[in-house]
Amino acid sequence: MRAVTILEKLSTTPQQHPDCCCSLSLTLLDILIGELLPCQHAPIFSCGAGTGLLEQLIMDRSHGSIDIYGVEVPSCVNKYLSDERMLRVHHDREVHESALRAAVLIFCYPRSLLLVERYLYRYLLSLLSTTVVTRTPTLQKLIVLTHRDDYPSLRALLVPFFDQLSIVSNSGLPDFEVLAVATHMKKKEEEEEKEEEGVVAS
Repeated sequence: MRAVTILEKLSTTPQQHPDCCCSLSLTLLDILIGELLPCQHAPIFSCGAGTGLLEQLIMDRSHGSIDIYGVEVPSCVNKYLSDERMLRVHHDREVHESALRAAVLIFCYPRSLLLVERYLYRYLLSLLSTTVVTRTPTLQKLIVLTHRDDYPSLRALLVPFFDQLSIVSNSGLPDFEVLAVATHMKKKEEEEEKEEEGVVAS
């Protein structure tokens, strides 16, 4: 079944689909598109994209205005994204180098907190290695969709890296799921202070 056919059957009421970890609704897609549109001309990567359904739905619902790529291990079958939009990593904790150029990262039910942490540390290390002139982070936003019970651990991981982290209300998800958005990655000077305190891993 094509993603556009699934899209036609969605409503504002969240419903589960076997090819997507999170529940789906038109409300959710519209909120995600609203979060992504300001970054539509910059790379957007969904890490752990699975079948590629959520990503393709975002592109279809936005009429192609969102340029999004998936990252996944070879054992996960890509059913919806074109092959060139599904980047492959050897294992589910590997960072894809192309995704380090992202303006937005999406994690939908991340299999491991370590993967999220590795991406953030790689961004941090790239900031610490740049000149003073290029100190602004390329990563503008990190979006997480997960089970509400798993959110506290994710929140604890994200707070040290971002100035703002919030749960989106009326997100189009059922009550047991959470859509969270982290913005304003901490600037270089702040992270250098953390490094001096031994917080940042070498």
